[in-house]
Amino acid sequence: MQSVIWSIAALLIVLPPAVLYVSRTAFTGICPTCGQRIRFSQLQDRFTAGDEYTYKCDDCCTIWQANMWPGSDVS
Repeated sequence: MQSVIWSIAALLIVLPPAVLYVSRTAFTGICPTCGQRIRFSQLQDRFTAGDEYTYKCDDCCTIWQANMWPGSDVS
């Protein structure tokens, strides 16, 4: 019983920072020009129309090309 309590306590201590870290880094990249974090948009109209998937840095206005196209096999 005591091990279950310690397991739950460890989960409650570790889980919130882990969720916060993943939410900040999972959908972000780093701008190749200025080094700022770029938040990736999950939906891009141009990508669904057949154009290349791109990201734009709002700080330096650099457009980062991801070299991904609709239907490409990205692993």
